[in-house]
Amino acid sequence: MRNVEEDCLLFHAEPNPGIGYDCLGLATRLGSTRIDQKFLLNRNGQNSTALEGVWKLIEQTNSEEVAELLLKRLTFQIRERPVDNHISRVCDQVVGWIESHLDDDFHVGPVGWYLTSRRGRFQADLEYTREEWPLADHGPEILCIVGQDECARFDQVPHVERMTKMSTTDESTGYPTLESALAGWATTQTVPSIWPEIHGAIRSLSDKLGDVIRIHIPPARGYIAVTFEREPKKVGAYIHHGYVNHIVPIGDSIALENDPGYWRTNLSSAQESVSRAHKTPIAPTVCPECHLHVPTSGECSCGWIRS
Repeated sequence: MRNVEEDCLLFHAEPNPGIGYDCLGLATRLGSTRIDQKFLLNRNGQNSTALEGVWKLIEQTNSEEVAELLLKRLTFQIRERPVDNHISRVCDQVVGWIESHLDDDFHVGPVGWYLTSRRGRFQADLEYTREEWPLADHGPEILCIVGQDECARFDQVPHVERMTKMSTTDESTGYPTLESALAGWATTQTVPSIWPEIHGAIRSLSDKLGDVIRIHIPPARGYIAVTFEREPKKVGAYIHHGYVNHIVPIGDSIALENDPGYWRTNLSSAQESVSRAHKTPIAPTVCPECHLHVPTSGECSCGWIRS
């Protein structure tokens, strides 16, 4: 996405409705309400409109080389140099979330798709105009689900405020989970590769302060504020880019001399996170029976177990 000049979108397609042969699609926009379908990849990665055996090719080489090959075969307008944009950030966020949930019973799919709806009947929070989202059979929000629970939601329409929200009594935006708050904040502040560190800090704080009862982002969007049940009248943690300030000490946190009563837990630097995000990913294991990705547990959904 960083190398494509056109305005792109990701979508779900079912070329032969009713038989479950669903595909991940990539398209560019034609005018305000139409799309040009560029690429389809079926779920097991065996077939696509440009390459066969995509997962096998990634195992033999790496994802960057396969991406370059796709760009050469597809009729995209290529940038002279890569540019970070909204859709590339969405891709980074989704990949980061998947990499952190490989051991879980996870599902990623668009709002409105039948499997997504069947899992938890998740619906779009907002309506979109045809100019914002030209597809009618599903929405632009990409849901990340573990079991029956929504963990994160990434919106392809570039409006940071279009995230799963809770009602609040002020102008802050409230979120039901830390994951969804990070997703709503990530486009400008942080990257998914350091989210596990943030989760770890909040879990340690919960051990001392009780369950999280509120997560919100103020209008200026400078930080994520987290409130805990044993201190309901004050913010227990302020998540900033690069560090978390909190009201009780945890782990290797350091006391803030200029802010008595607060401690700081430092996170990986933004530069380290970006470097990690661009490392060559570990090639996925593919089930020889059904050709689907095998979780790190080694047991495929079809019953095959890696020896």
